[in-house]
Amino acid sequence: MLKIINIVRELLLNLKVIFFILGLTEENSDERRVYENQAAKIFTKNPPVPYKNIQTSPCPGKGCSATVDEFEINCKVINYN
Repeated sequence: MLKIINIVRELLLNLKVIFFILGLTEENSDERRVYENQAAKIFTKNPPVPYKNIQTSPCPGKGCSATVDEFEINCKVINYN
């Protein structure tokens, strides 16, 4: 479980960096270039990989036979959470 938490934390940090870079305007394009280069170094050295050991559980909704992945918050079929 701790490994999953660390993966999620790293993913959220990476997303924060990406959104920060995307939010930079032309006025601070030099700063944007610095962050883009840093992000390229990070993702080249540590490319994102899909998590292969995803566990599923039955949907808790009544009458639904779908499964819900451990990282999902809603059932895809009936949108139940």
